[in-house]
Amino acid sequence: TMASNFKDGLTVIAVLYHVSNERNEAIDQIIDYLDDVKDYDKMNEPVRMKKPFVVRQLFPKLNGYMTYGGSLTTPSCAEAVTWIVLSETFPVTLKQVDSFKEVHYEEKRTLKNNYRDLQKLNNRPVIVVLPEGEKSVSDAASPLQLSLGSLFFMLIAAKLL
Repeated sequence: TMASNFKDGLTVIAVLYHVSNERNEAIDQIIDYLDDVKDYDKMNEPVRMKKPFVVRQLFPKLNGYMTYGGSLTTPSCAEAVTWIVLSETFPVTLKQVDSFKEVHYEEKRTLKNNYRDLQKLNNRPVIVVLPEGEKSVSDAASPLQLSLGSLFFMLIAAKLL
């Protein structure tokens, strides 16, 4: 799209999930419709949901976040994204994750192992924004700049899902 031609043309809010025995009801509402879109030839077809879906249900309580300028995760990998990674994670079961692995994003290619490898820092500052009144991990005032390497653990966790 035209937005990817600009350094800050896109913003992505990333919600990370942790494996749990507790089912995520918001994710279940999406899974209910995966059969309608899992085949590649249906990818751009609209799906009529039987009841309203509240997108806010997919977001945990806002309890701080990290932000940095980065790139798209798919080709062209344009440096056009302001990433906002929420600090709070949300539960998801392995069975729920497996449901998404049946969706095709290309002819005969499912969403299994669809992550992008960890990228070099390239002098990108990572800004950590803490909730008001919360102490940071250093004496510096919030927002605190950290290296992109701080996100390594979260990326590995996302890769495991």
